[in-house]
Amino acid sequence: MAFYIVDLDHFKEVNDLLGHQFGDKVLVEFAHGLKKIFRPNDCIGRFGGDEFVIIVDSLPNMEVVVRKAEQIRQIAYNLTVEGKSKFVTASIGIAIAPQNGRDYESLFAAADKAVYYVKNNGKNGYHCELFDKDDADD
Repeated sequence: MAFYIVDLDHFKEVNDLLGHQFGDKVLVEFAHGLKKIFRPNDCIGRFGGDEFVIIVDSLPNMEVVVRKAEQIRQIAYNLTVEGKSKFVTASIGIAIAPQNGRDYESLFAAADKAVYYVKNNGKNGYHCELFDKDDADD
């Protein structure tokens, strides 16, 4: 199981500069983009103002997990609403079961920690603690 937390970077500025109605349209378009890259049985939900949680029951390997994270980043980067584009990016935290936890609470905590790692290191990226472990093995 893969657990993603997606935080839209610069969303507050979108609301402040372009208004909350425009911000709502950004969220709707982003959600539509997510639905296109995930399967109908995967769980996608908005969690708070500019955060989304995605729970994927099974992905064959880490390569696919990373590919999905890249696709999420591209959706955010390529969003176009009312002719405007390039206003948000995505910071993504990833947790994998059972390595990062065996229940939703521990997976959420691991993904949340990972998304804050991304936000504190320049935003517009993705992270999973397992990537660090893979690097340490090299």
